Amino acid sequence: MAQTSPILHLLVGPTRTTFHVHLKPICDASPFFERTLRGGKCRDAPSASVELCEDEVETVDRFVSWIYSGRFALSTFSTEENTHKRFHELAKLNMFANKYTITALANDIIDRLWDPWDLYFKNLLSSRSIFCPRVSLVRHVYETTSPKSAFRRLLVDWYTWEIPLKWFDDERTREELGDVSQDFAVDLAVALARRMADPDRQSPFALQKKEYYGDLEEESEDDEAVDLRSCRGD
Repeated sequence: MAQTSPILHLLVGPTRTTFHVHLKPICDASPFFERTLRGGKCRDAPSASVELCEDEVETVDRFVSWIYSGRFALSTFSTEENTHKRFHELAKLNMFANKYTITALANDIIDRLWDPWDLYFKNLLSSRSIFCPRVSLVRHVYETTSPKSAFRRLLVDWYTWEIPLKWFDDERTREELGDVSQDFAVDLAVALARRMADPDRQSPFALQKKEYYGDLEEESEDDEAVDLRSCRGD
């Protein structure tokens, strides 16, 4: 039971905001934390602390909520600005999930990205209320994820299938895309070419969102790249 496992104190960001979580659920969710915490000095300590120096308090708060309830709060679809804020909240949480190889959380994030389509197909949201993620979000995702990222693939498909083709003729589009990773430009060009080559091809948004699920253990980078301060038994 999580309630009987040792306590882990997460000291987050420059303010060292503290979250108290049980060791078992965080290690069960994350192979990275499993290796780092249970395999190190924290293993036999009744409680321990780690510093997540580069992570944001709001993101870790969502992660802790997800650890215990399987849910996390996000901005609503009430306005276009709120929708884009929601996308950025998910992008930051996705970066956290990728950083610490939390596959189940990353797949739940795909579910939340899919929410507009679920609501649309249930006639609970109009097509005019489905806003495409802005280029600034694409830039952020491509800067913080690996080439195999499901989040990347979903964004590419969104731009391929849900943006009117005339958008690509706009001079401002060239300027916007010029500020994004060349990897995105290549991925988008390939996806558009495939769509044009097969006009009868079905939109991925009419398919199952599980097509975008992944395994972060297979995608993860070297653990040494993560700035996780060594744990200290209290």
